[in-house]
Amino acid sequence: MKLIHITFLLLALAATGCATKELKEESVHERHMRELKRYRNYPVPLPAATRFDSEPGARKTYLDAYRNGYRNGLTGIMVDCFLPLGQPNQPHEGGWSDGQLDGLRASRSQGEKR
Repeated sequence: MKLIHITFLLLALAATGCATKELKEESVHERHMRELKRYRNYPVPLPAATRFDSEPGARKTYLDAYRNGYRNGLTGIMVDCFLPLGQPNQPHEGGWSDGQLDGLRASRSQGEKR
């Protein structure tokens, strides 16, 4: 009798196992976008001083880009800025890259605390 119960149980488990859907592996891009949504409203600690402090318009551009770069960095995934690279003296490029680096550092320090 026990053998019948065990056989029936194994058949039931096998049947339910076959009916489950295989989970799709998340791509790096999908993970990045999911994490980015998570940090969309995250308060970003802005630097007190920038290399553009003497130019109010450039400083605002730098800080806006820093904020976006920081949130991207918090995802823990390094992405290239979509603008031409190698121009850190430009407000947008410099802000993005500085922010992303600081966000990555914050992401890694959060991971170490877990």
